[in-house]
Order: sequence, then C-alpha cells, then structure tokens
Amino acid sequence: MKLLAVVDIHGNVIGLEKVLKSVESDILVIAGDVAPYRSIMSYRSILVPLSKYSDRFKEILIIPGNMDPEELPTYAETLSSNIHSIHFKALRINNYVFIGAGGSPITPFSTPTEYPDELIENRLRKIFVSVISCNEPIILITHAPPYGTKVDKTYSGIHVGSRGIRRVIEEFKPIINICGHIHESPGTDLVDKTIVINPGPLMRGKYVVVELEKSRVLKIEVARI
Repeated sequence: MKLLAVVDIHGNVIGLEKVLKSVESDILVIAGDVAPYRSIMSYRSILVPLSKYSDRFKEILIIPGNMDPEELPTYAETLSSNIHSIHFKALRINNYVFIGAGGSPITPFSTPTEYPDELIENRLRKIFVSVISCNEPIILITHAPPYGTKVDKTYSGIHVGSRGIRRVIEEFKPIINICGHIHESPGTDLVDKTIVINPGPLMRGKYVVVELEKSRVLKIEVARI
C-alpha cells in the first residue's frame, strides 16, 4: 500500500493541486492546517482540488489542524464518497487501522481548534483500546507531533509537541505516526519502534510518500514539488 501525506497547506491551492494530480498513491492523508493563518480565505475554496482529484485515490483521510475550524473534515466528506474524517475516530482500510486526532494542544495564539493535552490523550487512548484486539497494524494521524522528538522542535530548539500523544504512542505502539504543525522540523524520528514522520508544510511544497507491506514500512520519501 502506498500512502501520500500532506500537512500545513495554509492556503497553497496551487501546491495542493500539483501534488494531487502528479503523485501516485492508494491513500491520501491530509493532516490538518488547510486554512491560511489569520486569513479570510475560505477553507472550502482551498479544498476545491480535493473534489477535482478525489478519484485518483482509493480513500482520502482528513483531520483538522489547529488553524482549521473543527467542522472542516465534516465538510470535506461532502465532496466525495471516498473522503473520510478520522478526527478522533478509527477507520479500517486494507487490513490497517487508521486513527486520527486533529487540532493541537493549547497554544499562546488562541487558534480555532485547540484542546487540553489531557483531552487529546484520553480520547486517543479510548480509541486505541477499542481497536487493539483486532491485531491489525495501526497508523496514527495527528496534527501535533509527539513531544521530545526531532520533529517537534522550534527554531530555537525548544520541544513543543504533545506529551499526551507521546504517551499514547509509547503505550500502544502504532507502526507510524504522521504529524505536522511544527513547520521548521520536517523529517523522521523514532518513539520506541514507532516511526514518526513530519512531512513539512505543503505551504512550502513539501509532502511524504510511504510504502507499506503488512506491518513493515518499505520506504519513506520526504519530497518537495
């Protein structure tokens, strides 16, 4: 299975369209921050390429970022029958379980979709407990990265990720966590055996393609359009 993931689009409609029409993939993941920062530009207009190219993917999964209204994934579902919100939900696809958690822990900036870190942790834990008995590989999609990794550091080197997400990863051990939020820290890291991937912002042309076979990650390509 091949998975294309984008995050932190922030209104880059041209970049989104380029990726959707040129990158071959089975699953498309949009890990939040479709909307531009403090802009009146409608997230609905930004998602136009999603409806235009939805038939290129078997399934499309979406969560909101902290800059998005919480209802963004619900609206996205109206664009095509293969678009699914996984915001605080689980979805089985091709013998994998995808679990999502959008938004971010509380920030100093009062952005639209923020939650106490404990709430994110508790809601994720309940979802993991509900699916863990299926013994299928789990892929975790979050907007915020886990705390204390290479992908949650600001320009000044401070770790600003979610401690709750990290604890959930340590406890339940998904095979992959795809995240974003921290634009300056694209790349990969490990939390125990979980591969954590921050593709970097599509706003700057960045995305990632992951190839999977059963519970094995065959290839990770962090790329730029």
